[in-house]
Amino acid sequence: MRTSVIRMDLPKIKMHLLLGIAAWVLCTNMWVSATGSFELEVLGIQNTRGELSNGSCCALPDIRLDNGTCVGQCRTFFRLCLKEYQTEVSDTGPCTFGNVSTPVVGGNSFSMHANPHHHVVLKLPFTFRWTVSGILSNYFLSRFFGE
Repeated sequence: MRTSVIRMDLPKIKMHLLLGIAAWVLCTNMWVSATGSFELEVLGIQNTRGELSNGSCCALPDIRLDNGTCVGQCRTFFRLCLKEYQTEVSDTGPCTFGNVSTPVVGGNSFSMHANPHHHVVLKLPFTFRWTVSGILSNYFLSRFFGE
Protein backbone atom coordinates (compact mmCIF):
# COMPACT_ATOMS: atom_id res chain seq x y z
CA MET A 1 0.00 0.00 0.00
CA ARG A 2 1.37 3.31 -1.00
CA THR A 3 0.65 6.51 0.95
CA SER A 4 0.66 9.88 -0.71
CA VAL A 5 2.30 12.65 1.19
CA ILE A 6 1.12 16.17 0.57
CA ARG A 7 3.64 18.76 1.51
CA MET A 8 2.46 22.19 2.52
CA ASP A 9 4.53 25.14 3.48
CA LEU A 10 2.87 25.79 6.87
CA PRO A 11 4.81 28.95 7.78
CA LYS A 12 3.75 30.52 4.48
CA ILE A 13 0.10 29.52 4.94
CA LYS A 14 0.08 30.80 8.52
CA MET A 15 1.59 34.11 7.42
CA HIS A 16 -1.04 34.57 4.68
CA LEU A 17 -3.80 33.64 7.11
CA LEU A 18 -2.54 36.11 9.72
CA LEU A 19 -2.19 38.84 7.11
CA GLY A 20 -5.72 38.13 5.91
CA ILE A 21 -7.12 38.33 9.43
CA ALA A 22 -5.17 41.52 10.13
CA ALA A 23 -6.41 43.08 6.90
CA TRP A 24 -9.98 42.10 7.74
CA VAL A 25 -9.73 43.63 11.22
CA LEU A 26 -8.17 46.80 9.86
CA CYS A 27 -10.72 47.13 7.06
CA THR A 28 -13.79 46.58 9.18
CA ASN A 29 -12.97 48.55 12.29
CA MET A 30 -10.29 51.13 11.58
CA TRP A 31 -9.83 53.93 14.08
CA VAL A 32 -6.84 56.14 14.56
CA SER A 33 -6.37 57.86 17.89
CA ALA A 34 -3.86 60.21 19.40
CA THR A 35 -3.14 61.54 22.84
CA GLY A 36 -0.81 64.24 23.97
CA SER A 37 -0.75 67.81 25.09
CA PHE A 38 -0.23 71.19 23.55
CA GLU A 39 1.83 73.54 25.75
CA LEU A 40 2.36 77.26 25.45
CA GLU A 41 4.82 79.08 27.71
CA VAL A 42 4.35 82.83 28.05
CA LEU A 43 7.65 84.66 28.46
CA GLY A 44 6.15 88.11 28.85
CA ILE A 45 3.81 90.73 27.46
CA GLN A 46 4.09 94.42 26.79
CA ASN A 47 0.93 96.52 26.75
CA THR A 48 2.40 100.00 27.31
CA ARG A 49 -0.86 101.79 26.53
CA GLY A 50 -2.97 99.69 28.93
CA GLU A 51 -5.58 98.89 26.27
CA LEU A 52 -7.80 95.96 25.44
CA SER A 53 -7.65 94.41 21.96
CA ASN A 54 -10.54 96.65 20.83
CA GLY A 55 -8.58 99.83 21.76
CA SER A 56 -10.52 100.83 24.88
CA CYS A 57 -8.87 101.16 28.30
CA CYS A 58 -8.84 98.12 30.57
CA ALA A 59 -9.94 100.10 33.60
CA LEU A 60 -13.14 102.13 33.64
CA PRO A 61 -13.76 104.99 33.34
CA ASP A 62 -11.75 105.37 30.12
CA ILE A 63 -9.27 108.01 31.38
CA ARG A 64 -6.13 108.66 29.33
CA LEU A 65 -2.97 110.69 29.81
CA ASP A 66 -1.92 113.34 27.27
CA ASN A 67 0.09 110.75 25.32
CA GLY A 68 -2.99 108.47 24.98
CA THR A 69 -1.91 105.93 27.58
CA CYS A 70 -4.69 104.62 29.82
CA VAL A 71 -4.41 105.51 33.51
CA GLY A 72 -5.64 102.18 34.97
CA GLN A 73 -3.84 98.84 34.94
CA CYS A 74 -5.05 95.83 33.00
CA ARG A 75 -5.65 92.50 34.70
CA THR A 76 -3.90 90.28 32.18
CA PHE A 77 -4.76 86.62 31.72
CA PHE A 78 -4.24 84.24 28.82
CA ARG A 79 -6.63 81.96 27.00
CA LEU A 80 -5.52 79.19 24.64
CA CYS A 81 -8.08 77.98 22.10
CA LEU A 82 -6.94 75.12 19.86
CA LYS A 83 -8.73 74.98 16.49
CA GLU A 84 -8.20 73.49 13.07
CA TYR A 85 -6.18 75.48 10.51
CA GLN A 86 -7.85 78.76 9.51
CA THR A 87 -6.75 81.01 6.66
CA GLU A 88 -8.21 83.96 8.55
CA VAL A 89 -7.73 83.67 12.31
CA SER A 90 -10.83 84.37 14.38
CA ASP A 91 -11.16 84.54 18.16
CA THR A 92 -14.84 83.60 17.93
CA GLY A 93 -16.38 80.20 17.33
CA PRO A 94 -15.79 76.88 19.03
CA CYS A 95 -12.39 75.63 20.13
CA THR A 96 -12.38 72.37 18.19
CA PHE A 97 -9.63 70.65 20.18
CA GLY A 98 -10.22 72.37 23.54
CA ASN A 99 -9.32 75.50 25.47
CA VAL A 100 -7.67 76.50 28.71
CA SER A 101 -7.23 79.81 30.56
CA THR A 102 -4.94 81.17 33.26
CA PRO A 103 -5.97 83.24 36.24
CA VAL A 104 -4.86 86.88 36.23
CA VAL A 105 -1.06 86.77 35.95
CA GLY A 106 -0.06 90.43 35.87
CA GLY A 107 -0.76 94.02 34.87
CA ASN A 108 -0.08 95.91 31.63
CA SER A 109 3.46 94.63 31.07
CA PHE A 110 5.63 91.97 32.67
CA SER A 111 8.48 89.63 31.82
CA MET A 112 9.36 86.19 33.08
CA HIS A 113 13.05 87.19 32.89
CA ALA A 114 12.42 89.78 35.62
CA ASN A 115 10.77 87.14 37.83
CA PRO A 116 12.19 83.70 36.93
CA HIS A 117 10.15 81.94 39.64
CA HIS A 118 6.88 83.00 38.01
CA HIS A 119 6.03 80.62 35.14
CA VAL A 120 2.98 80.96 32.93
CA VAL A 121 2.39 77.71 31.07
CA LEU A 122 -0.89 76.80 29.43
CA LYS A 123 -1.19 73.03 28.98
CA LEU A 124 -4.02 71.62 26.92
CA PRO A 125 -4.27 67.81 27.00
CA PHE A 126 -6.07 66.31 24.05
CA THR A 127 -7.40 62.97 22.90
CA PHE A 128 -9.18 62.54 19.63
CA ARG A 129 -9.95 59.84 17.12
CA TRP A 130 -11.18 59.68 13.59
CA THR A 131 -12.14 57.00 11.11
CA VAL A 132 -9.67 56.11 8.39
CA SER A 133 -11.66 53.44 6.58
CA GLY A 134 -11.48 54.27 2.88
CA ILE A 135 -7.82 54.75 2.06
CA LEU A 136 -6.24 52.01 4.17
CA SER A 137 -9.02 49.49 3.54
CA ASN A 138 -8.58 49.79 -0.22
CA TYR A 139 -4.81 49.53 0.15
CA PHE A 140 -4.97 46.33 2.21
CA LEU A 141 -7.59 44.74 -0.02
CA SER A 142 -5.58 45.36 -3.18
CA ARG A 143 -2.27 44.45 -1.54
CA PHE A 144 -3.27 41.16 0.03
CA PHE A 145 -6.21 39.95 -2.04
CA GLY A 146 -5.44 41.42 -5.46
CA GLU A 147 -8.78 43.25 -5.66
